[in-house]
Amino acid sequence: MKWHANFWMFVLLGSNMGAATAQVASDGNINLIPMYGGFKKSRALQKADARLLADFPDRRVAATQFAQRGWDFFYANDFTTAIKRFNQAWLLDSTNASAYWGFGVIEGQRQHPTDALRYFQISRRHNPANRRLLIDMAQALLSRYDVTHHSPDLDTAVAKLQEYLADTSDAKGTTDAYMKMAVAYFFKHDYSNAWKYVDSASALDATATHNWEFIPELQKASPR
Repeated sequence: MKWHANFWMFVLLGSNMGAATAQVASDGNINLIPMYGGFKKSRALQKADARLLADFPDRRVAATQFAQRGWDFFYANDFTTAIKRFNQAWLLDSTNASAYWGFGVIEGQRQHPTDALRYFQISRRHNPANRRLLIDMAQALLSRYDVTHHSPDLDTAVAKLQEYLADTSDAKGTTDAYMKMAVAYFFKHDYSNAWKYVDSASALDATATHNWEFIPELQKASPR
């Protein structure tokens, strides 16, 4: 699977958690809610589910394929179709870690960090080897902190990033972790460490911080 280091740009906006799900449910578009929102399906949808399950006797293999299709649509910026494929992957195999990961990134796009974090945690339970989820979980925590200012989220985000950085050889993931660590320390008003991690990210990828809107904010807080 392709890395999605910037699955949501670091633009932290107010989160109306649950509002989107409620609206989708009221419109009847439960296909657009992770795990169909737990809502009872219409008879037509139930028949469609039965056909899907009958068409794929090896449901785990099929789930992997549907989840990959979800990622393909996600990277094509077709989030509507992506969530439908992730839902089908989950329907075929409720233990498919990639489907939960997909739910998390979709909820991240929808600016629902608490929901995103929950799905990332489930995905990691099903696939502990996917250490990239530590960075995504940190992103969700940082996004939520920007709304709630609940300081434990900052500490947890830093801990997740430190756990990732303690055992990684992937330059792209490390760069992304450094960038998020810089934001965490910016929120902590520890500007010295924020600049340190900006520099660490730039050392690995000279273009990583170009046009990054965070840098002017850091420069205002602590000019260099």
